[in-house]
Amino acid sequence: MERTVGVSLSSKRKKEIKEDRQKIYRVIERLDFSRIYESSPVEVLEGYTVSEAETHKCFATFRIQNTKEKDILSLKVRLLCYDNANIPSLRIPFEYCAEDGTFGIREYKEAKSEKPFDKLLLHFGLKSEVFPKAIRHGEIFGSTVFIPLPGNYCRKLELEIMSVVYSDGTEEEIRIVSGKKYKPFAQLNDDLRFAYGKVNIYLKAEEEHPIRIIPQQGENVWLCCCGEKNLKNAKNCVSCGRERDWQFANITENLLHEKYEKIKTTDDPEFIHRNKLKATPRLVIENDEEKQKKIEAFEKALENVAKQEEERLHRKRMIVPKIIFCVALFYLLAFLLQLLLDSRG
Repeated sequence: MERTVGVSLSSKRKKEIKEDRQKIYRVIERLDFSRIYESSPVEVLEGYTVSEAETHKCFATFRIQNTKEKDILSLKVRLLCYDNANIPSLRIPFEYCAEDGTFGIREYKEAKSEKPFDKLLLHFGLKSEVFPKAIRHGEIFGSTVFIPLPGNYCRKLELEIMSVVYSDGTEEEIRIVSGKKYKPFAQLNDDLRFAYGKVNIYLKAEEEHPIRIIPQQGENVWLCCCGEKNLKNAKNCVSCGRERDWQFANITENLLHEKYEKIKTTDDPEFIHRNKLKATPRLVIENDEEKQKKIEAFEKALENVAKQEEERLHRKRMIVPKIIFCVALFYLLAFLLQLLLDSRG
């Protein structure tokens, strides 16, 4: 399991974390976080409600990224559970911090040690991956952290970002529930969507990452047209590879409208043919097949974590028997060699 500098978890807490990672979870619902949280030091990249396969207990789990230049020591959030009214029937507070082991699996692009011996020790669970106490700029956390939900699953769930404590000791109150509303690409009229097809230079990206929204730019992040959030200094989307500057220079309602007006003044064969046909059905923001793929990918990731944890524990348990076997084999060979030498003498 990972180790955090300056933090020592109790044996009980370590056991709880390992057990959580070994369980199998099924997705109940994929939550929509395709919007930017203005004036927030973090962005929610993904959110799911899941059910534990054996007990059927419900949990919420999120992948969150530090988009601020400052390192984060802890983040307080609150789950707002709605039944039938527009007022939350239940508010569930939760804190992400190293001391409680609630940062979960952490993802950071910093190059890991390439030393073969270190890799071997990590593989057999004889060495822990070491992380600093604070979440660094660009680091993602929250994976495999499961926040318990009430027994009767609620109609609607929202995540409220409450406050954050930085590594310099300062605390900032946030209190943001919903991000800036995005414009779905499907809501554009047929003319603007036709104009997009004429300017689009990322035809290959459309196959796996079709355009879903009009891109947005915030203080710390930008939202790609495929729905992926990227740090402000990322020139290309980490998911689909589309260039940031190209998107903001081409995919806005005004720019697409200007492009369409220019097309009308030309003898574009597609435009002429298109006007002889009925308007094509509008695209959905995210079709059922795309949603199912993302749900299956998330469930598979959780199953892989459980499998890796089991394999790591098995390898660790087998270290001593393997050493004993090797020692016994060595002495047996030495004994047989000695017998052979004695018989020749």
